[in-house]
Amino acid sequence: MRAKRLIIIFLLVLIGVLELLFLNLNSQKYVYITMFNTLIPILSTVIIGMFFTIVDLDLSKSFMSKITTYISIILLICVPIIYITTKPEFTYSEAQGSIKQKEKVEIIENHSKTISDNNDKLYYSIKGMKDGVLIHFQFDPYTGEHITLSLK
Repeated sequence: MRAKRLIIIFLLVLIGVLELLFLNLNSQKYVYITMFNTLIPILSTVIIGMFFTIVDLDLSKSFMSKITTYISIILLICVPIIYITTKPEFTYSEAQGSIKQKEKVEIIENHSKTISDNNDKLYYSIKGMKDGVLIHFQFDPYTGEHITLSLK
């Protein structure tokens, strides 16, 4: 029984670490305009909680340890579902491609890839050059709509 419990705990830790890696790698495509900052502490708590369970396997037979394990399993199932259902529709590179195609501009590398509005909603910040004029675009990653912010 102890070995079975240890295998379950190691699997939960492994799944948690794999989910952390997935969220990080996938969120990079969206310039971290995702629920990344909210979900990482949840996964970290699950992983740390499971490590504490490994340290004291005698405690792992307790009612609280079983509840912690069940909650961890539920969270490990919910985190990817929440992430996938709330991530933006467009990645940063897809947004650049869309603006390049629609506006017929040459995309310029932009160090600041996000901007926010008055309501703290994040948008992609994309700069392009057209006929020697620098154009700054604000792209909504959820709807695919964009506006021109300034011409320089």
